[in-house]
Amino acid sequence: MIIELYIRNFALIEEARISFGPGLTILTGETGAGKSIVLDAIALLMGGRASADFVRQGTERATLEAVFLVNTESNSGDAMHQLLEEAGIDWSSEGTLVIARDLMLNGKTVSRINGRIVTVNLLKQIAPFLLDMAGQHENQSLLRPDEHLLMIDVFGGAPIAEWRRRVAHCFADYQQIKKQLQNAQLGEQERAIRIDMLRYQLQEIDAVALKPDEEADLEQERRRLAYAEKLYSMSNSVYTGLYEGEERSPAVLDGLATLVNELESAVKIDSSLQPSFELLKSAQVQMEEVAHDMRGYRDDIEF
Repeated sequence: MIIELYIRNFALIEEARISFGPGLTILTGETGAGKSIVLDAIALLMGGRASADFVRQGTERATLEAVFLVNTESNSGDAMHQLLEEAGIDWSSEGTLVIARDLMLNGKTVSRINGRIVTVNLLKQIAPFLLDMAGQHENQSLLRPDEHLLMIDVFGGAPIAEWRRRVAHCFADYQQIKKQLQNAQLGEQERAIRIDMLRYQLQEIDAVALKPDEEADLEQERRRLAYAEKLYSMSNSVYTGLYEGEERSPAVLDGLATLVNELESAVKIDSSLQPSFELLKSAQVQMEEVAHDMRGYRDDIEF
């Protein structure tokens, strides 16, 4: 239950502190005395929609605070304790809860529970555990089906509360194990997908039939194709110079053949020239091979 309410610079109220004791408390007064403003303040503390119009004229901020005393042994207290624990909010064993909300002129608000800043959504979540506001043409908790089970549990007292905690604990364990199982299954599916993808990539690599140093060979082939015209011209020049010759420049092999014949005749006179003859003859054979290679290389070039 609410045991104290503090209001400052809210609507027409400059400052007010209201204490609520056990039993029934009634706020009375003439029209315009501010009874509805008190209810508006409580509604705002419970996550109600804020408006800059609530800030008292001439001030920059409205401040609202309320102190609640909650039965920690009840089902509602247990459920709210779980919400607060998940939000990292300390809650005293006496069940005292202090909710505060500051409203600025720009319409923004800052909400706190036991001194810790929280979201408006959390205020809305714990509001049903703290109080029930009902008025003309407003739904009451008795008419909300999602509240019926909680009412039955509260009516059942401590034994039902204990079973409720046990069931909640078991359900939490179930949810955790279920999540672990889903993660394991998902991991297995991802592993199977990964294996299929790698197997497909391996098949593609095998289909290409890569060879050692193939990249270097392909790079050389690319350069050969890029310079095909230049390579054709140079290989043709070498072949022509060695084998065919030109009008003003006889073929190297023709001139070399003449020299071989001359040295061969000299060997017949002086056998000591035989090593030089062998070298010259070998050079003639090698140049003939070069000429033959150049002709084949030239003819194989693709533009």
